[in-house]
Amino acid sequence: MNFRTLGYSTLTLIVAMVSAGCASNSNPDMSASNFLGLQAVNVLSNPSRVEGWNYRAPDGTSYSEPAPHALDMSFAMELRGILFDENTYTKTSNGTYHRSVGFRIWRGHQSVDVLLSFGNDTIIIKSLGPSGAPVAQTASCANAHDKLLALAKRAFPGQDVR
Repeated sequence: MNFRTLGYSTLTLIVAMVSAGCASNSNPDMSASNFLGLQAVNVLSNPSRVEGWNYRAPDGTSYSEPAPHALDMSFAMELRGILFDENTYTKTSNGTYHRSVGFRIWRGHQSVDVLLSFGNDTIIIKSLGPSGAPVAQTASCANAHDKLLALAKRAFPGQDVR
């Protein structure tokens, strides 16, 4: 293999690695990072597992504390892409917050809860702040309503996720 071939091969490998990194959206936009906080960004950057729960029973009644169940890691990666996009968030929410679904993303022993209300397009992110105290951030996620709803429907097939 000559130097020119080695150079093209190396360049191709670098371009492929950079493209793969961009496609996974493992780095948040600045305003998304500010909203989420350091622990949430750390957990979402390299998750080790994900769980989800639906606050609605199949008969339409509401659970106060539904049991979480394990989800495929693809849900964590897709949710990370949505949460790391600054266009997901706006400041105002409309209507009353009614819990729809929740996700808990883990990185080792640390976790972040993502609670969604599709009725008024509100997202609540629960994590630990810099002092170790629990922190909850709230915003409207109306800009990502369709993406989040599609994700919830895939996570809880055949269930009411409103």
